[in-house]
Amino acid sequence: MTMKKKLTTPLIAACLLASVSSWAADETPVLNQAQQASSDKAIARQESAMLQVVNENVVAGFAKVQEAMQLLDQENKQKEAIAALETASAKFDIAILAKPDLNLIPIDVHMEVAELLTTPELIRKATDEAIDLLKDSKLRQARKLLLPMRDEMVTETVLLPMGTYPDAIKLATAKLIKGEKEEASRILDEAFSSFVVARSILPLSLLRAEAFLDDAALLDKEKEKNKARELVEAAGTQLQVAVLLGYADKKSAAYENLQRQIEALRKEIDGENAVEKLYDELKQGLRKLIGEESRQEAVEGSSS
Repeated sequence: MTMKKKLTTPLIAACLLASVSSWAADETPVLNQAQQASSDKAIARQESAMLQVVNENVVAGFAKVQEAMQLLDQENKQKEAIAALETASAKFDIAILAKPDLNLIPIDVHMEVAELLTTPELIRKATDEAIDLLKDSKLRQARKLLLPMRDEMVTETVLLPMGTYPDAIKLATAKLIKGEKEEASRILDEAFSSFVVARSILPLSLLRAEAFLDDAALLDKEKEKNKARELVEAAGTQLQVAVLLGYADKKSAAYENLQRQIEALRKEIDGENAVEKLYDELKQGLRKLIGEESRQEAVEGSSS
């Protein structure tokens, strides 16, 4: 049997998301603010400790499955593989006991950054050239021109399906105990291909726009108006870059609202009114746009 892929980068417990159940309304005692804060912190600590148990055991269990898959590629290592799978099942059982409603658990993450420092003018020029090439059926040249036009951070998270994966491991163990090595290997391969890969794409131009606004908000509004104006203009330019690269829709309500807020901020900087509130509103609008335009998709099978 050939192992399809080896995942080696475990995530910390903070990557695991879980919700805390609330009491029913008629069972909730009346607490003052201090008592409520103390209660909330205790619940948070308990939840954090539980997630730590979940994370440690899921990661340890998966490592043992990988070990078993490697052992099955060797001669006369079935007993060692069985022991590794039994240990993995025990780890998964502990995790499920700590959190019975476990579903998709992150076990590996990969990040790729493709940064493009450019201007709206250069993007328009390259786009026009690509269009002309496509009209002349010069697809290869157009592709070469367009492929580098990426300005994004791509994060792929591998999620282990706890609803099915532990059962598959137990089934593979039972097959191995019966001496059915090939069937056990097949089950492990199928279990591995059942992983889910969640992919998110975050436009860097929108993050730059946010950073420019953060810097502008720290400036003295009376003494550093020119610098503040330059930073706001730079944020507006990055928004244009995001649109031209296809990361934001200029017809969306969030984008149109941002454009109005930027124009209002420009006027306020040149005037005498305080602009702190406008900065806050603009940054909130930008965060909303980042949330809307950051695309996320799930692909079944980590080996696909």
